[in-house]
Amino acid sequence: MATSLAEQTENPTNLPTYSQIISGLGAVGIALQNYPAVVIFINSLTKNIIPVSQVSTALIHTSALTTGGIASGMVNFWMNVELLDGFFKRMTEKNDEGNYKYIREYQKLTAWEQLQYFSGIAVFVVTGILFGLMAFAFAMEGPLALLSVVAGVLVAGIMTIQEVETWLQSYDKLFQSRDPKNQEVMQEDGEETSLDHWQLVGKYCGHLIAAGNVLALSLLFTLGLTQSLMILQIALLPALITGFTIAFTFGAFTEYFFYNAYLADFCKDFGKNWEKMLAIKHAWAGIACISTNALVNAALTYAGVELLTGVLVAASITLPPVAAITALAAISAFFGGTASFILGTAFWIRQNESKPQPKPVITSEGSAGLKRYSNWTKESAANRDLEVQHHLPTNSAVS
Repeated sequence: MATSLAEQTENPTNLPTYSQIISGLGAVGIALQNYPAVVIFINSLTKNIIPVSQVSTALIHTSALTTGGIASGMVNFWMNVELLDGFFKRMTEKNDEGNYKYIREYQKLTAWEQLQYFSGIAVFVVTGILFGLMAFAFAMEGPLALLSVVAGVLVAGIMTIQEVETWLQSYDKLFQSRDPKNQEVMQEDGEETSLDHWQLVGKYCGHLIAAGNVLALSLLFTLGLTQSLMILQIALLPALITGFTIAFTFGAFTEYFFYNAYLADFCKDFGKNWEKMLAIKHAWAGIACISTNALVNAALTYAGVELLTGVLVAASITLPPVAAITALAAISAFFGGTASFILGTAFWIRQNESKPQPKPVITSEGSAGLKRYSNWTKESAANRDLEVQHHLPTNSAVS
């Protein structure tokens, strides 16, 4: 997929690359989004259980800042760097003629294929903006509300690049298959192996988790777009309908496309992939980081349903029973957290998996040489033994 920073460019001064800078800014935006979301989530769980006090409030905000702000921001940073590396490499790579490779590739598409190609890019750009509006909506709820616009812009930027890169990656195999140099390789790769029973079960579980995560994200997109339209002086009900429509069409399509590719492939061989994760050095540190980020995403979706409920109440829309709303929030949180955990694990394995050392290849000539050398050493050793025995004094001579 994406190359490492070392493979992408040599940087003797160790200055941050574009990927690291943009990913770092995006991580700041995500931290500004997740911090208030975790506060809302903890408050909803501890309401009527822990009395409100300065101590409890300080503990809640400290926990939210540590998990939703710092830990989640760091995890999102290293996950996004890989995708950004791939994007910038794609945009700057040139062919043998000195032309930008990606331009030559899409020019070879038919008119209908080019329409699909650029339509997909447009849809994924819209989804990146939806992520930014979601970050804006959550940041507005926190103590750093003045930075909500900053959070929205940063998240929209990083997610737009990430979403577009995901779409462009889906065309890599098509471009490679039409390259005459890759015909034989592509034919061998095109031979699909049949999946066994448990692989099929895992693959379908990946599809299910991706679909559940789409539900969670679409609800969050609805919240973000609705509140943003209301700020633009659009009436609540039209804003809600517009937000719901765009979120469950554009947003749902792109996020299922993104997550399903990773989740289905990972869950198909879940046992082997989990063994790879455990084989990585300091695996439990990685699992702790990934789990923390997954819990933060679960809290984000849970808090999003709670905030969206408030919007529905303001629009005078009849709500289902409280138990049903709580169940929807819990289900959304489960799928959102699970998808985040699997995605994070897949990225962690790919970036830290140890590569097998190449084994030395011994040719037939080399084998014969080794055999001759072995026979020569044996003969030499035997001759040395005879020579030593010849020069050594016997027992009778000593006496």
